[in-house]
Amino acid sequence: MDGQATLSSKSKLYFQATNTYEGKGIGLAIVKSYCDRYGIGIDIKSSKNLGTTVMLDLKAVCFSV
Repeated sequence: MDGQATLSSKSKLYFQATNTYEGKGIGLAIVKSYCDRYGIGIDIKSSKNLGTTVMLDLKAVCFSV
């Protein structure tokens, strides 16, 4: 299996653009916890049969290099 096929097969584990698989919601819980910890605002809007939009507000986050 070449590198591209490997990447493609692994990404399918995490990305489902169909309704054949329903998640358990743990991913959003992890994101929310991370956002709360680092002061990142999060807004989630979801409509059945239309999809979900997730917006992150990074204005309050201070990055240092």
